[in-house]
Amino acid sequence: GLTEGTFFADFLVFFRREDRPLQRFGTQELIDQIAITNARKIDLTTNYHQGIWRMGGTFLFSPDLRWFPFDTQDLEIIMEQLRVPVRDFQFIPDSHLNGMSPFIRFPGWQASLRVDSQSKFARCSASSGKKILPAMNRWSEKVPNNNLTFSRFSYNVQVTRPFWQGVLTHMIPPAIMLTPALFSYALNPIVHSTTQLGSCSSSIVSILLFHIGIAGELPPVDYLTFFDKYIFAVYCTLFMALFSAMSCSVIYRNESIEDLTKDMKEALFEKNCIIGIYSTVVIFAVALPIWAFCSSRAASLLLIPMALGGVIWVWIQWSDLKAEIANLHGTELPAPIDAGKTSDDNDV
Repeated sequence: GLTEGTFFADFLVFFRREDRPLQRFGTQELIDQIAITNARKIDLTTNYHQGIWRMGGTFLFSPDLRWFPFDTQDLEIIMEQLRVPVRDFQFIPDSHLNGMSPFIRFPGWQASLRVDSQSKFARCSASSGKKILPAMNRWSEKVPNNNLTFSRFSYNVQVTRPFWQGVLTHMIPPAIMLTPALFSYALNPIVHSTTQLGSCSSSIVSILLFHIGIAGELPPVDYLTFFDKYIFAVYCTLFMALFSAMSCSVIYRNESIEDLTKDMKEALFEKNCIIGIYSTVVIFAVALPIWAFCSSRAASLLLIPMALGGVIWVWIQWSDLKAEIANLHGTELPAPIDAGKTSDDNDV
């Protein structure tokens, strides 16, 4: 599982000398010389025939979740010769024997095991290499000339999570939860300020619980996945909607609903829509792609000024609109009239 970084495998191993029959290697001594270095636990080791062994167990791998839920995982089984140096023993992969049974079942990743659904060719590969063990003298100093080199064999299966599964289960639900907050931009920010604040707050709580549930299914990693960045983009969109509603409420706190003319209502509605469209497009069409393809630290240096600039921009938009409305419609209130004076005195 991804949480533990393990997978189970049951496989056959064929040993033979190059260009010689399989039965050349049929002794227990050979299998004792070989170690599976990424094995967590070997449950089965059976000699079927001379040179043919069946093995099964649980193996370790390092999950790469940077593009989760569209991630690709490399499942690898590594075998190393531990006693005979590479000059006397060297693994050579045989393309005719390396493969994968069509009856293998891998729930959630099944479609990626083959080149296509009708193909007999599996997405697997085999390679050989070397492992160098540094030599040390009795003073614990390295002696490069005496290093020991052993042969190494690797069998790799690459599996990819289905694209539409990631879209339907991880991308669409947050977008649906974000919809009420986006629809609140179509409301009059003064008349329906309470509705706007309530929609944004409920969306934040829903997405927060959804994010916590998905994060609990993944192992701890020291980087942000694509899903994390997508969710943070949703958080930023909600925060902009919430901040816009609060800014409008603060700036127009002395305005009463009865004093709003038709032109003022249309101007408020238009400005609210502009803020909603611009902030959403910039976050998802500019900030999220930059963050997705750049390292988290480098992107943060760019995204923090963008976030601060967005907050200042929203405040300026509402402040400028209030000034425009005041200049256009002459909403400046006359000086209050003292009740103790007559109208003639006030005129003077």
